[in-house]
Amino acid sequence: MNIIISTTFGASGYAEYGYKVIDTFVQFWPKTTTLYVYYDTVPPTGWKTTADNVVYVELNIPDLNAFKERHKHNPKQRGNGTNKDFLRDGIRFSHKVFAYAEASMNRGADISVWLDGDVITHSPVKVEDITGWLNGKMAGALFRPWMYTETGFHIFDMKHKQARFFFEQWLEYYNKDKIWNLPWAEGTKLGYTDCHTYDAVRAKMPGVLWNNLSPKFKHPHPFVNGVLGKWMDHTKGARKNVGHSRITDIVKEANRTEAYWKTIT
Repeated sequence: MNIIISTTFGASGYAEYGYKVIDTFVQFWPKTTTLYVYYDTVPPTGWKTTADNVVYVELNIPDLNAFKERHKHNPKQRGNGTNKDFLRDGIRFSHKVFAYAEASMNRGADISVWLDGDVITHSPVKVEDITGWLNGKMAGALFRPWMYTETGFHIFDMKHKQARFFFEQWLEYYNKDKIWNLPWAEGTKLGYTDCHTYDAVRAKMPGVLWNNLSPKFKHPHPFVNGVLGKWMDHTKGARKNVGHSRITDIVKEANRTEAYWKTIT
């Protein structure tokens, strides 16, 4: 079984946090899995980690480059890689979509996993854990029905007859510029991120194709409070500054008993 994992970040992101997703992958994921690291430029210091199952791939995809060029002056495009107006920063989050689609569709994957560049693996992952995240479905994801899906993690069974269709439809939002037709209203959580295009495609497909990896209770940080917290931590946003999620992120109902979480104060 060919299980691949993919991630992406910029050169500055690598120095700040990206190296951790690579190092902890090497430490904790099965040696039979492969991590594809998509980058825009090689870090000035070079790659810290080399391993037989880590592949560095330049993120030089013609369709991505064309999308960025078409919309660099688009008034709907905001943010330009900064935190300001990030919900409207379609270009920033397009890198992730193209990287994950390229890995999933062109690397011979049976199972394709996405990890954001600020995800840390803290405990050993087994092949049966990975297949369990699918639970016999086409895909697994972290749903938040009251807002957009948490997309720091994805998993797809690429042997499922509708998996490739999903990625083709997802890419259409960029290749055919449909992303800018998504609803937007000031003061709402609607926007042009990969979360919004992902949800737009998902809405067109049967819900039974997905395994929901979020906890049963409502929480904005479902990654660490759901089943994935057993193996990983998502240091999204300001959490990067301290290198881990906050202890206040973890709720009692999550019943986090793993050794990693006991070190968080």
